[in-house]
Amino acid sequence: MAYSFNGTTQYLSVPDNSNLDVTGALTIRCIAKPNATINVEGYFIGKWTGATNQRSYALGIYLNKIYAIVTSLGTSASAVDVQGSTLIGTSQNDFAMVFTPSTSLQVFLNGASEATNTTSIPASIFNSTSPLTIGYIPITYFPGTIAEVGIWNAALTAAEIASLAKGMTPDKIRPQNLVFYAPLVRNLQDTKGGLTITNNNGATVATHPRVY
Repeated sequence: MAYSFNGTTQYLSVPDNSNLDVTGALTIRCIAKPNATINVEGYFIGKWTGATNQRSYALGIYLNKIYAIVTSLGTSASAVDVQGSTLIGTSQNDFAMVFTPSTSLQVFLNGASEATNTTSIPASIFNSTSPLTIGYIPITYFPGTIAEVGIWNAALTAAEIASLAKGMTPDKIRPQNLVFYAPLVRNLQDTKGGLTITNNNGATVATHPRVY
């Protein structure tokens, strides 16, 4: 099961919290399936309020390819990003991003490294006051399903990312560094930190097979 978003109004949100204010090493992972080819932008997870320059990090699809972005000053000018090469279309995939301070920003597709940026990587991520959003970052909504959202305050290894793609749940991978875990299976729960997840505009539960 997963949560399904209409791509126009529906998203989940979590208020700003110290658990989510990851400024150092960071890993984000989810399983997602677009219900339409995303030829511009569609984000799975982000802490990225645009108007007030409270940007931190985001993972999604840009121009039909996996995409991740972080910023050190909360502004677009300080952003560093990375984009994969595989066309996503409407297929279900396991998506992940790994930020290693001063070293790299990397994206993984179905457990395999898809692209790595090692140029001008910041030493830290901006500590934003914006909420965490799932299925949306201003002003872009994601059309499709999202499940098994995990956030770690550590840079997971390639082997750990591969284990997630094979079906290992986030709470079994580096649990001491897991700061947020929302399976998004029927109930809206952060099973790691107990943070409140709000369903905005009626996102629904849908069938969503795992990726193995």
